[in-house]
Amino acid sequence: MIEFVIKIVVWCVMVILLFQTTFTSKWKESWEEVIDANSTLVLVRYLYLIAGLSFISSFLFEIDWLSIPALISIIGILIAHKKERKEAPAQVMIMVGLVMLLTIFFVPTHPDSFMKHVNSKGTYECLYDFECVKITSTITSDGLVKTEAEVIPVTDYSSHWYGITATGSMVIGESNQQQETIQAFNIAGFWIEY
Repeated sequence: MIEFVIKIVVWCVMVILLFQTTFTSKWKESWEEVIDANSTLVLVRYLYLIAGLSFISSFLFEIDWLSIPALISIIGILIAHKKERKEAPAQVMIMVGLVMLLTIFFVPTHPDSFMKHVNSKGTYECLYDFECVKITSTITSDGLVKTEAEVIPVTDYSSHWYGITATGSMVIGESNQQQETIQAFNIAGFWIEY
């Protein structure tokens, strides 16, 4: 509970600092040097605010999907910057490099991330990589909900990290007829099953 309160206080302080930096600081005059004349200055400031809050909230509260608004905001900010003709290829390379670094940063390197993904689906609860509990709920003819839990062994489990992506695979079940294979790859912190 104390840890959560500390996170909330840190988040509130960061919101105040980001808001002051974005809208009321001495940097306000220097924004016009960076932003193109046809882009809206207020929109870019909001993008800075959204990027900062999303990035900080993603780490403090461990909410993975908040990294996507941060990434989209950063791309919007990079698009809005003034471009010199000589520096255009360099800025494109910097933007591509930044997006690649952010993508690599959010790809999990530990196999527990794939296990959390399997657990989040709701059918299986896997505490270890050698067995899972399959939870099934059915509605009986009386209208009652009947929940059954069955311990099922994991016959194969693998998770690999490849820098810009990660893969995970799990085979659950004993015999070939009852086996279920869960395979997914991770891009920028999100697991996509195939």
